[in-house]
Amino acid sequence: MNVASTPVSTRANRSHPKPKAVPTRVAEAPGSEPRDSLVQSGFGAVFGAAGSVICSAGNTVGSAATFAGRVLKGFERPQEPAYKEDSGQFEVGIDRKTFVDEKRQRKIPMTVYYPKGQEKAGSSPVVVMSHGLGGNAYTYQYFGKHLASHGYTVLQPTHVGSNTTSFLTKTPVFSFTQGELKERVEDVKFTLDLVQNKKLPEEIVDSADMKHVALAGHSFGALTAEAMTGKPSLSTINASTPSSRCHPTETRYRVTF
Repeated sequence: MNVASTPVSTRANRSHPKPKAVPTRVAEAPGSEPRDSLVQSGFGAVFGAAGSVICSAGNTVGSAATFAGRVLKGFERPQEPAYKEDSGQFEVGIDRKTFVDEKRQRKIPMTVYYPKGQEKAGSSPVVVMSHGLGGNAYTYQYFGKHLASHGYTVLQPTHVGSNTTSFLTKTPVFSFTQGELKERVEDVKFTLDLVQNKKLPEEIVDSADMKHVALAGHSFGALTAEAMTGKPSLSTINASTPSSRCHPTETRYRVTF
C-alpha cells in the first residue's frame, strides 16, 4: 500500500523575513523643538559662548595694550629741550663733613656741592635737598653736581632718623613719624644756619646767596619741604596728623612761625 506522504510545515523549518527597523521618536511636547535641533542649538550656544569669551579676551588684551601704550607715551621725552639739561660751565666742588646739633644731640652728615671759581660774592643761589625715607648722602649726588655746575650751591643733609641705616635697622613705619618730620625740619634749619653763621668753608659761604634760597625734596623729603613752607627762619612747628591712618598726600599740618 502506497501511502502518499505530504510534507508538513513546522515552525522550526518555516522561514520568516527579518523585521524592519522602525524609527522611534520620543514623545515631545507640542510646539517644542525636535531633540536633534535642541542638541544642535546646545552646541551652537556653547561655541557661541566660547567665541564671546575669546572675543572678550581679545578686547581685554587690546584694551591693556592701548593702556600700556598710553603709559609709555607718558614717559616720552618732550620735544622741547629740558631746562638746563646739559651740564653747566662751572667745575663742581664737593665738601663732606658731619656736624652735631648740640641742642638736640643729633648728628647731621652734610654734603655740599658748589661751583668753583665764582667771581662775584653772593652770586650762588642756595638749594637745600632733603632726601626721602631710606636715603643718604649719596642718593642725589647727580642732582647736586648738576645744579652746582650751573652755579647753585646745593646742601644735602642726611636725616639720621630716616636714612638708609635707620631704614634697614628698624621697621620703616617707625622712621616715618611726626617726630621724625619735626627733626627733619630742624635739620634743614641747622643746615641753613651753617651757611649763615659761616661754619662751612670760606669758598662756599662767600659765594652763597642767602637771599635766594630754595628747598627741594623727594618723598619724605618733599613732605619736609612742605612743612617748611613760609619764612626761612622757622621757630616752631606743630605737626598734628594721625600718620598711621592717613596717606601722606592727605596729611595736613599746622605750621607756626
